[in-house]
Order: sequence, then C-alpha cells, then structure tokens
Amino acid sequence: MKLAYSVCTTSYLWQAEALTQSFLKYNPDYKFIVCVVDSPTERIKQYQFPFELVWIEDLQIPELSLLIEYYNVFSLLMAAKGIAADILLRRYQPEHLIYLDTDILVFYSFEWLAAQFDQHDIFITPHCHIPPPYQTPLAEVKTSLLPQNPYEDRVFLLTGLYNAGFVAIKNTEQGRGFAAWWSKNLKNQCFPSHYIGLFFDQIWLNLVPIYFDKTCIVRNLGYNMGCWSLHERKITVKDGQYYINDTFPLVFFHYTGYRHQEPNKIAEWIELTFDDMPSLKPVFEPYQQLIHTQLYKDLHQIPCAFAAEHQAIQQSKKVVIKEALSFRILRKLLSFLPNTLRQQLKNALA
Repeated sequence: MKLAYSVCTTSYLWQAEALTQSFLKYNPDYKFIVCVVDSPTERIKQYQFPFELVWIEDLQIPELSLLIEYYNVFSLLMAAKGIAADILLRRYQPEHLIYLDTDILVFYSFEWLAAQFDQHDIFITPHCHIPPPYQTPLAEVKTSLLPQNPYEDRVFLLTGLYNAGFVAIKNTEQGRGFAAWWSKNLKNQCFPSHYIGLFFDQIWLNLVPIYFDKTCIVRNLGYNMGCWSLHERKITVKDGQYYINDTFPLVFFHYTGYRHQEPNKIAEWIELTFDDMPSLKPVFEPYQQLIHTQLYKDLHQIPCAFAAEHQAIQQSKKVVIKEALSFRILRKLLSFLPNTLRQQLKNALA
C-alpha cells in the first residue's frame, strides 16, 4: 500500500477534500488519510469524503493533553505532521508515505518521485534553488523580517531551508528513524521563536540531510512551487499541461500566503499581483473557486475545540501566577508589622 496524508482542523476540511481529489485524480493507487486536529463532531457525518478521516484522538498520542496545554492550534497542527508520520508508518505499514499541506492542489502524477524511492528514503524540497534577487540594503538591515520583501536568503535561514508542506518517507529503517526523530522534537519544540532557534515543524528539516544520508533534496522544480520560488520558476502550458521553465511538469502548487479576501494578490507577504504575473492566474483559479463550495460554507467558521481548551488552561495559569505574586507581595507587607499583630493575623486566617 502507498499512503498519503494531511492534517487540518474541521474548518479546513474543504481544503483537504480539494487536495485529496486532485491528488487521487493523478495518483489513484494511493490511499489518502486526513488527520483532523479537533474533537469529533456530528456536523460532518453528512459528508462523503474521498479520504479516510482520522481524528487526532484516534492516533492515541500519550502526550496529547500536554500538547493542547502548551500549544496553540497552529503549533498543534504543525506538530501533528511529524507525530502522525511516525504513527501512520507503524500502524498502516505502507511502502512509503507522502505528506502534503491542505493548501495545495495537484496537477500531475507523482511518477518521478515513485522512481526515486529506489535510491532514497526521505524527500524534502528547498524553498528555492537559486538565490532570490532581493537583499536588504546595509543601512536597513534589522533583526525582523521585512513584510514588503520577505524572500531573501536570510529569511530561509530563519524559517527553514526546506518547505515542510511536502515530505515523503520510505518505510525503511532510516525513514522510520527520521519520522520518530521529527515526531520527538515536535512534541516539545514546535514553537515560532527565532530567538531560541525554532520555527514550528519546518526548521527541523535543516538537519535532515546531515542526520540521514539517504535524504533526497528534490531538485525537480515541478514539486512544491510556491510564492517563495516565483523568481526561478515560470509557468507555461503545453498540450493542456502546466510546465515549469518549459521542462518540468507542474506536479503541485502550494498556495501558502494566498488570501481569498484579496483575490488579485498572489500572497499576503509580497506585493506581486496577477497583473504582474498573469501566467499564474489559471493555476490559482481552481483554488480561488473553493470558497464557493457548499463544504466551505458549512464548515469554515467552525472553531477548533482545542483552541478554547488551550485558552482556558493558559488563563488559569495566569491566575495562578497573579495569585502567587499577590501572596509574595502580601508577605512582604506583613513583614513590616509588629510581631504581635502579625501573629494575630495568622491566627485569624488559620
């Protein structure tokens, strides 16, 4: 069996359905699983999804309650990628496992990847293969990212050299070792903090080619194209098929950063629009149409159950901290009272 999977909350099952349908259209010999990082709800029983739906509770993660306590929903989603990879490899025993973010649509078969499994166990895609043209002038260099021009070399040094929207793993000793290693790190270090060297699940992929010698750094430009690689990849059409630089079939496009509220803007982090790059518009059109589906209208506003649970836990922690601080202040104030009066207060409170 060959297995592909994704993770999302209930409110993004409309994306997961579109991803799955596009993937299975070109790769019908795969089984597709969507792990829903949410509590089960009766509201989705009316739908027939093209994937097997697995609630995160069904994965039987021993640390789940602790993850909900410390991680917000986005961190929990990112951590679930690696945690699910480790569990699915052991539970389903597939030949290999492919992970895809839900904000992706597939346009071609994964046949090139399938052929590469003979030589490699792990596959990761760089954000780009040639340096971006922009570089912050010396007088303007700061420690934070620049929202107007986000893609330069130093941004990848902060957020990760490889994009974690796609990972493929062969079910071998090294493949399972990678999944277990990634899962272990994401269970306690899946935070967005450049100060301590972290950026969710993605930053960990920097180490993969060093720790695992059967890693393939994918240089097929048809895999995982996104707004970070527009400077090096040009889309053309031949016989109804999209091609990158007239050479590589476009296997899948990653729509990270696109916001349906700004339909003419390619990504929220860059100023480019479809007026600047009209060749991209046909690739985006099927993704743009998803917000007109009934599934989107029914589900996209459902809040993740874990969000409220996480917030309540964090709020209770703040109360405990405030109470502890108040107690320390009170003790300090009491220390200035005469011994007799201090003893009388203790007796009254006992």
